[in-house]
Amino acid sequence: FEARPADPSVVTALADALNDADGEVRRAAGRTLGLLGPPARDVIPRLEQSLRDPETGVRRAAAFALQQLAPETE
Repeated sequence: FEARPADPSVVTALADALNDADGEVRRAAGRTLGLLGPPARDVIPRLEQSLRDPETGVRRAAAFALQQLAPETE
Protein backbone atom coordinates (compact mmCIF):
# COMPACT_ATOMS: atom_id res chain seq x y z
CA PHE A 1 0.00 0.00 0.00
CA GLU A 2 1.41 3.35 -1.02
CA ALA A 3 0.22 6.41 0.89
CA ARG A 4 -0.66 9.46 -1.17
CA PRO A 5 -0.94 13.05 0.03
CA ALA A 6 -4.44 14.12 0.96
CA ASP A 7 -6.36 15.96 -1.72
CA PRO A 8 -6.83 19.60 -0.60
CA SER A 9 -10.56 19.36 -1.35
CA VAL A 10 -10.82 16.49 1.15
CA VAL A 11 -9.09 18.55 3.83
CA THR A 12 -11.44 21.46 3.09
CA ALA A 13 -14.53 19.25 3.25
CA LEU A 14 -13.42 17.75 6.56
CA ALA A 15 -12.64 21.19 7.98
CA ASP A 16 -16.14 22.33 6.97
CA ALA A 17 -17.59 19.23 8.63
CA LEU A 18 -16.16 20.42 11.96
CA ASN A 19 -19.13 22.83 11.99
CA ASP A 20 -21.79 20.26 11.10
CA ALA A 21 -24.95 20.17 13.22
CA ASP A 22 -24.42 16.45 13.90
CA GLY A 23 -21.88 15.83 16.67
CA GLU A 24 -20.93 12.45 15.21
CA VAL A 25 -20.01 14.12 11.91
CA ARG A 26 -17.89 16.69 13.79
CA ARG A 27 -16.19 13.92 15.77
CA ALA A 28 -15.41 11.85 12.69
CA ALA A 29 -14.10 14.89 10.81
CA GLY A 30 -11.74 15.80 13.63
CA ARG A 31 -10.39 12.29 13.98
CA THR A 32 -9.91 11.91 10.23
CA LEU A 33 -8.06 15.21 9.99
CA GLY A 34 -5.64 13.88 12.59
CA LEU A 35 -5.07 10.77 10.53
CA LEU A 36 -4.28 12.81 7.41
CA GLY A 37 -1.17 14.25 8.99
CA PRO A 38 0.76 17.24 7.61
CA PRO A 39 -1.64 18.07 4.75
CA ALA A 40 -4.22 18.96 7.41
CA ARG A 41 -1.98 21.32 9.42
CA ASP A 42 -3.74 24.38 7.96
CA VAL A 43 -6.89 23.49 9.90
CA ILE A 44 -5.21 23.53 13.31
CA PRO A 45 -7.02 26.77 14.31
CA ARG A 46 -10.37 25.18 13.52
CA LEU A 47 -9.46 22.08 15.51
CA GLU A 48 -8.51 24.31 18.43
CA GLN A 49 -12.02 25.79 18.27
CA SER A 50 -13.41 22.25 18.42
CA LEU A 51 -11.77 21.84 21.82
CA ARG A 52 -14.67 23.97 23.11
CA ASP A 53 -17.39 21.85 21.47
CA PRO A 54 -20.25 20.90 23.84
CA GLU A 55 -19.83 17.19 22.99
CA THR A 56 -17.06 15.24 24.71
CA GLY A 57 -16.41 13.00 21.70
CA VAL A 58 -15.81 16.00 19.47
CA ARG A 59 -13.39 17.53 21.97
CA ARG A 60 -11.51 14.24 22.26
CA ALA A 61 -11.27 13.87 18.48
CA ALA A 62 -9.97 17.44 18.19
CA ALA A 63 -7.38 16.76 20.89
CA PHE A 64 -6.31 13.57 19.08
CA ALA A 65 -6.00 15.46 15.78
CA LEU A 66 -4.00 18.27 17.36
CA GLN A 67 -1.67 15.75 18.99
CA GLN A 68 -1.07 14.18 15.59
CA LEU A 69 -0.70 17.44 13.67
CA ALA A 70 1.15 19.58 16.20
CA PRO A 71 2.62 17.45 18.98
CA GLU A 72 4.75 20.39 20.07
CA THR A 73 1.67 22.29 21.28
CA GLU A 74 -0.25 21.80 24.49
